[in-house]
Amino acid sequence: MFTEENSKMENIKPTPKQVNFDAIRSGRQIFNNSEVYDAIKSSDNTKFDSLINKNEYDRLLIEVNRTSGEFLEECRNSDILCRTAAGRISKQASRQGTKDEDAQLEICGLVSKNLGISISNLNNKAYRPTKNGRIISHEEMKKESISKDMCWKSFDGRIEGNLKGWIFAKVVFSSGGHQDNVFEEADILCNWVLTYMQECSELFVILIDTNLTEKLNVIKNKYTTTKNLLIVNHFDFQTYLIDNYYKESI
Repeated sequence: MFTEENSKMENIKPTPKQVNFDAIRSGRQIFNNSEVYDAIKSSDNTKFDSLINKNEYDRLLIEVNRTSGEFLEECRNSDILCRTAAGRISKQASRQGTKDEDAQLEICGLVSKNLGISISNLNNKAYRPTKNGRIISHEEMKKESISKDMCWKSFDGRIEGNLKGWIFAKVVFSSGGHQDNVFEEADILCNWVLTYMQECSELFVILIDTNLTEKLNVIKNKYTTTKNLLIVNHFDFQTYLIDNYYKESI
């Protein structure tokens, strides 16, 4: 039975959740290494092939001048060698960014759903901003014969309900290589919003969790006047949603 007391309980103010993504990555790397170690020790070649960085493994075999069979047999006979090899050839947690992005969106979604806002995870083909100022689906790209090089990177998340918008989500720790590309991609999207979407009612969220605060602040300071652009980490995004969309019962 619905009562006034139930209504108040359902309207409890959400609390933002803080997650240490750097620690999550470190833990996942330890897990990846352990899984490769176990696959070598158990001679599970199918599992081994699915867990390793094949290019790095090929480089290692060349360096030690061994065939794969010879090297794995030596690893099975030496725990130290097996642990060392597993740490080198296992997939790098920093390259498994989609898992981090999934977590970012899930955490924010747990808060948003209590505010009448849904946050959905999009695959990397679902929706893209075009270079001439549109947002198109994968189906529209095929129908209109729009090539990928006429678009920017796809959106990672979609916001619907009491708030509508799009999310670019990334977790970046340490610099170099792909990590640096994240800030360039974010800057490109921000400039796209500034150029084409300032009058749009939708919110564009640049959701980046990083220890490279100076690089993130450069982008934040560059686009402070773009009203429908929000550049935040996962905790600050949750706080924004609560501050702007939570309403106490009268």
